[in-house]
Amino acid sequence: MPEYSRSMWRSGLGIICIVWALMVCPLLSAQEGPVPEPDSVTIIGISPVYKNNMANARSAAIKAGLDRGVEQMALMRMPAEGLARNFKPFLRALEGHTDDFVENYKVLAEAALGKEYRVMLQIRVSSGRLKQRLAGFTAPAVAELTGKAATVPKVLFLIAEQNLKDISPAYWWRNNPGPADAFAEVALADKVKASGLNIVAHGHTVPKVDIEAAIIFQPDLDNREALDIGRSMAADIVIVGKAIVYKVPDTAEDEVPSFSGTVTARAIRTDTGQEVAAVLESVVKKNADDVQGGKEALREAGVLAGQRLVTSLGAVRQDLGKARGERVELVVTGTRNLGNFVQFRRALSNTPGVEDIQIRETGPDEAVFQVAFRDGGEALGAALKSNVFELFYINVTEASGKRLRLALIAK
Repeated sequence: MPEYSRSMWRSGLGIICIVWALMVCPLLSAQEGPVPEPDSVTIIGISPVYKNNMANARSAAIKAGLDRGVEQMALMRMPAEGLARNFKPFLRALEGHTDDFVENYKVLAEAALGKEYRVMLQIRVSSGRLKQRLAGFTAPAVAELTGKAATVPKVLFLIAEQNLKDISPAYWWRNNPGPADAFAEVALADKVKASGLNIVAHGHTVPKVDIEAAIIFQPDLDNREALDIGRSMAADIVIVGKAIVYKVPDTAEDEVPSFSGTVTARAIRTDTGQEVAAVLESVVKKNADDVQGGKEALREAGVLAGQRLVTSLGAVRQDLGKARGERVELVVTGTRNLGNFVQFRRALSNTPGVEDIQIRETGPDEAVFQVAFRDGGEALGAALKSNVFELFYINVTEASGKRLRLALIAK
């Protein structure tokens, strides 16, 4: 075969191979299906070395790395814009629950550099548990972003109820084998929901809060305990109280029995801790059947209590909306130390009156937030400065109604 013929043959064969590859490769890629989401992430955890204690610094760096790993995995799975609009409940949903999501981790490298200890971690995170934890507040965020629903305050009920058959009050925040009867709570919730507020579904098991051991067998919650539960479940308002029914002694043998139902409840804002409403309602119902008589008395007392609460909560709803609308630009410098920055963010999210936090910009040593805080930048700065941190302090360099600038200064 002449040389030019061989060359043309080789060129033609090459073109055929290229065309075949272009046709077949997309088909192979399509057959592979979607790429599965990764379950592991590599993170560097950093902690200051305090009083030359390397062991404590190493432990703190590992903890900081695990916290960051869980946060990073959450950011990879949820819409960033939605999380920015719900930054505060996002932090609360993850805070203190790192161990629930981390399946295992490996220290890949570690080193002490100056006054900091750094560890490189490979962390495996349970995607299923993480998504389940975040599902409670991301749905409203998506609705808000798409314009399909307005932001509506969320109400959590903490009502202990004692019926005629109960030796002691029944309540959902304990280890129950199943849902307890809640005739008064259902009546209360129906009235509150009909007014346009959202009701937080609570189930019948112990909530994940720091004071879990203290509340398992406590039907009478104080405001602090109620707030801890409400904040852990991203509620804006908690309604805590008791419902009880008892049989009224008969005045005559042939008279139909009477049953007295009483509901006491108070409403507390989770952003400020302020008690905004309190009600006490009693109802007497007659019924020949003890079971039905007790149910009717509890329900009717719940209806009346709900009607009174709705009147007070209307003003609270408007106030919550106003608080969300007034934003302070918060500029934070000194964020290079990630351990200090994480502690500051948690303190910010737990500051009474802070309703919403959005991250606008992040840099090597600076972060810019938009914070919904009713009382302005000066009051926010004073509230943040009141926090005491072990390794740093807050220095406010600028404060006005709409702007706050501060620095995280290492001790």
